[in-house]
Amino acid sequence: MQGASEASKLARMHGEERPRKGELPGAGSAGSWQHLALEIVERAAEARQRARLLGDLFALLERRIGFDSGSVATASGDLFGWRKPEACRQAWTERCPAYLRELAPCLRLAAASGDVAQDVDAMSGRERGRASFYTEYMRPLGARSYAFVLVRSSQGLLSALSLSRPEPGGFAARELELLRQLRPALALALRSLPEGSRGAAASDAGQRPRARLTPREVEIAAYVARGLRNAEVAALCGCSPNTVRNQLVTIFRKLDVSTRAELAMRIASEGGG
Repeated sequence: MQGASEASKLARMHGEERPRKGELPGAGSAGSWQHLALEIVERAAEARQRARLLGDLFALLERRIGFDSGSVATASGDLFGWRKPEACRQAWTERCPAYLRELAPCLRLAAASGDVAQDVDAMSGRERGRASFYTEYMRPLGARSYAFVLVRSSQGLLSALSLSRPEPGGFAARELELLRQLRPALALALRSLPEGSRGAAASDAGQRPRARLTPREVEIAAYVARGLRNAEVAALCGCSPNTVRNQLVTIFRKLDVSTRAELAMRIASEGGG
């Protein structure tokens, strides 16, 4: 027993001990989630098939957050299911507008909580029990709670990545926080191969980010990725803050990102800043 205890101490010292149930490995360590975020972006850059990419994303998330099944769904009725039967896709396709109306409280909570939320925080057990989404979609899965990440484009809500569990208690606060930290990387990944994309989109997703930018845009993007403010970037580049702001608009459009955090992930995915 003493040997096992010493081994456990060594494992903790090196960060190798298996997490307890409900405990995130490396929770509280910025480097741990950042490493996973970069891995997500790198997988997206290499991906050629949407289904393969989404499967890889769920496999990566499962290493850090326990869940039984997952999906990526759009407001237009498309759904990719991970460990979900075909009946789920059919139900979402046929009943999407009705489900979205029922899930409106969840969407409102997510919009006010960094685009990440879980159903048990937005709807009571009675409300969930009356909703057809739970009787027709969740119950056949044996799922009783789910967390989700909203991914937005310039046109509005693009898709939602959800993780389902059989336990009614839902997800811990630290697990939801991890999803918030990963949201910029997940957003980039989901936008890289949108629903219905084929070879052209896949090829574009695999293009190195800086190949699409001018030399000045590369310089500005690198400074912003390092956390500099517009005024600081302007001072370094010898231009005005308004010029930096205008060029950032162009950079965001070219790289299909919407926040400075997403831009930083995009630049970091190619190994430089």
